[in-house]
Amino acid sequence: MAFDVNFLAPSQVGRMPVPTAARLSSFWLCMGLCFNIFILSHLGWEASSGFMQGFVLEYMLSFDNLFVFHLIFAYYCTPEALVYRALYFGIVGAIAFRVLLITLGYSLVNTGVFFGQVRLRRFAHLQRLEDSSG
Repeated sequence: MAFDVNFLAPSQVGRMPVPTAARLSSFWLCMGLCFNIFILSHLGWEASSGFMQGFVLEYMLSFDNLFVFHLIFAYYCTPEALVYRALYFGIVGAIAFRVLLITLGYSLVNTGVFFGQVRLRRFAHLQRLEDSSG
């Protein structure tokens, strides 16, 4: 990751022209739609519908993130040359935390230990309340 940020970063750091941004956005939107067609042809309508719902949701959330990033960079007066690095590390960190938390949540749900402990502690708390009032 450090190699990529230091050596493979785009040579033109700064604002991306609007036509280039439109072409890239159109390209990735078309790639998502093509993948949805692949899912439709191989896995059926239900899987395709689920993918498309997630795709549209993530696409809308990305617009929200754009506004948040703009506010953060404007507030901290981030130099244009460092925006790429900040975005890169932010995205990698978000992916890493998402994987960590999904894995942790999955393991807790499958073991049942966490939810069992919550239920037992709540039961003990209710028993203490009942014993003290009666």
